[in-house]
Amino acid sequence: NNVHPVTHAIGNTMRRVVIMLVCMVAFRTPMTPLGACGSALAIGGSYLYATVKQQEKAAEVKAAQAAADADRVSENLEAWSSQPSPSSAEAEATARKLKEALPLEVSPVE
Repeated sequence: NNVHPVTHAIGNTMRRVVIMLVCMVAFRTPMTPLGACGSALAIGGSYLYATVKQQEKAAEVKAAQAAADADRVSENLEAWSSQPSPSSAEAEATARKLKEALPLEVSPVE
C-alpha cells in the first residue's frame, strides 16, 4: 500500500519535468541551452537530495535497531551474571546425575 520513498522521489522529479514541458508548450516559452542546463541541474539536485535524505533515514533506523539490540544483550548479560554460580559440590552432583542418566563409556585416547 505504501509507495517506496525513492519511487516517490522519481515521480516528483518527473512531475517537475512534465510541468516544465507543458508550460513551454502552452505559453510558448523558448528554452535556451543555459536555461535547459539550469533546469536539469535543479531537477537532478532535487532528486539527489530526496535519495540522500532517504538513505540517511534508513541509516538512522538501522542504528536505532542496533542500539535496541545492544540494550537487550546487556540486560540479558546482567541477568545472567547476577545468578549465583554453583558450588563445587553442586557441580559434582550435577555431573554424577548426568553420568547416571547418560551411561557413556569414554575410552582414553592412546
